[in-house]
Amino acid sequence: MSRIALYLILIYISGSVSFQSCSNSTEPNIVTNDVTINDPTNGYRVDARVIKFGFIGCAFVTVNKGDAITDADVHINEVEFFHDFDGQYQDSTESMKYEVGKKYELKVSHNGVEIAHAIAIMPSEPSITGLPDTSIHPAGEALTFSWKKPSSASSVQVLMIKDNIFELYETEFLEPGISSHTIPGEEFTLNGEYDLMVIAYHGYLPGVNEDSSKGYNISGAAGVFYASNFSASIVLNVVDGVDPSMKKTISENPDTQSSMYHNSVSRALKSKNYYDILRILRR
Repeated sequence: MSRIALYLILIYISGSVSFQSCSNSTEPNIVTNDVTINDPTNGYRVDARVIKFGFIGCAFVTVNKGDAITDADVHINEVEFFHDFDGQYQDSTESMKYEVGKKYELKVSHNGVEIAHAIAIMPSEPSITGLPDTSIHPAGEALTFSWKKPSSASSVQVLMIKDNIFELYETEFLEPGISSHTIPGEEFTLNGEYDLMVIAYHGYLPGVNEDSSKGYNISGAAGVFYASNFSASIVLNVVDGVDPSMKKTISENPDTQSSMYHNSVSRALKSKNYYDILRILRR
């Protein structure tokens, strides 16, 4: 699997699959690490992400109010974002700069009225330490590893993709001061490549997943605005475990709602058409 394609898959998963409504807050505004959780003041939802991996990056903004909003005025810093499809806006001029410590200010207006405002700072890379880029890992054994504590982060998250079966291991959002994690041995039962990385966020809080009725690091609208920085991917080759052909993959199971998505990703990966991958993962 291409490393860039892997990054894009993880962006999609971390941004739109894993977060569940479980906020227990009874306060209208919670402040931690300069990140706030706000009650919205209008009926809009705005989701905006500025993402850095290595020397490249990307940024997406979606705007809706029940239905997709296609005529919003969207800016991050001085860069105007233009509508692409289904309420999603992108930097079509590729003018955005993705730099550690850079402040990103989001402003979204509709019909001449500002509906969302937010600020996020790009964290430093939570580089994984003590593991080579590629290593052998025995099946069934736990893995403890560390990373460099990121600056300007409000939380961090560990992600691992099992390439051969499109399965994902992920933690909840961890405290930004945490710099190590142990993945249980039960996660390493199948032979094959496992891609491991750590993501630093400025915009999500530790242990708090997405409540669709709140504004995460964004005021005015519900939704979220975050900047995130991915560590380089570490490839673990698991050996002496179960042959992956003995386990049915998600994409082979016609009864799962995810099968069409994973089949689309598989076709795009094989064709190495990264534009298609990008469009699939932004759905």
